[in-house]
Amino acid sequence: MLSIISGILGFATSGLPSVLDYFKNKGDQKHEQAMARLEMERAMEMAKAGFASQERIEEFRTDQVEMETYAQERLALYKHDAEISKMHLLGLLISVLVFAPLSPILCFLFFYLWI
Repeated sequence: MLSIISGILGFATSGLPSVLDYFKNKGDQKHEQAMARLEMERAMEMAKAGFASQERIEEFRTDQVEMETYAQERLALYKHDAEISKMHLLGLLISVLVFAPLSPILCFLFFYLWI
């Protein structure tokens, strides 16, 4: 009897997440539809008032600001990468001058101790 009840409960609860997702998605879609409706109403009011060209100008300004920000970000990244490469060159120089002869020196030392 207990196994039958646990089997039924296990089967019923396996579908619970999908039911919860359904209600969650329904609420999200309702919100998105309301936002789209408000945006459409605002665009219609702007068009009636003759601000359609103003809206396009604002879009161009937004795109321009976005492009300028992207260019500034790229320049900052290039500067940062150049500084890092300078540090890596210094580190490479140190490793070549200090650590590269270390291995042969240790080999000769151990060979000398072995003889």
